[in-house]
Amino acid sequence: VVTFTKAAAAEMQQRFLSLMGAKLPVRFGTFHAIYYRILRENAGNHPLTVMKEKEKQKLMQQILLHRQIHIQLVPAFLEVTGRLKNGEVLGPKSPIEGISTEQIREILASFRRLCAESGRLDFDDMAWACLQLFEKRPQILRQWQARCRYILADEYQDVSPVQEQVLFLLAQPENNLFLVGDDDQSIYGFR
Repeated sequence: VVTFTKAAAAEMQQRFLSLMGAKLPVRFGTFHAIYYRILRENAGNHPLTVMKEKEKQKLMQQILLHRQIHIQLVPAFLEVTGRLKNGEVLGPKSPIEGISTEQIREILASFRRLCAESGRLDFDDMAWACLQLFEKRPQILRQWQARCRYILADEYQDVSPVQEQVLFLLAQPENNLFLVGDDDQSIYGFR
């Protein structure tokens, strides 16, 4: 059972336990907690830490300085790359004045490469990193599919395209996926 907040996951778990009365092999968690668990279990001997916002800003600043781009654009780059990480597609017109969409993609690739080299993970990259792991190592995907034979996703209206891809992969081959959502409660209308 997966949802967006720790509080919602804990409440769902408590309701489930009060209804069922017994401890059953059902896991509850946020999308990011589950993705992090998948990544951490498959990181081997490499430590995997989630970056804090200040670290993320500092890393983006270093990348922009190296490319001789003014560091005042750090917030704009973090915002745009965050949207890309969640599956948004850039159109032909760049959302950052004076910067091409190709440059934005290259900066995102540099950001991800530097994170990987240092064993750090950006919060926004967790779903993408799971997707990459499953595509590169199908045996790990099969193991997780066996562990997640039934999936309930709450607040589905706010799932990003990348999160959706991971959910759909995990649900295969049985496709026992139950989605609960309400468009009127969407907090991510841009998706």
